[in-house]
Amino acid sequence: MNRRAFLQTASAFAALGAVPSIGRAQAKEVKLGYILPVTGPLAFEAHLSLNGLQLAVDEINNAGGIKALGGAKLTLL
Repeated sequence: MNRRAFLQTASAFAALGAVPSIGRAQAKEVKLGYILPVTGPLAFEAHLSLNGLQLAVDEINNAGGIKALGGAKLTLL
């Protein structure tokens, strides 16, 4: 067995060994961060944006979360 064949075989086994851990590694919660000004002339608009963001997060969570991630809930930081 030459070096290239060995590396290909070892890589394939390493990838197959990682597959079961991928399912366990998914979070049940997705954390969202946001950057908005809290002072200055844009603070009022930022507060409105934050309210809209919280409304969207609440709607997604009430609808069952992110279905592609197994129903993971969103959390605003």
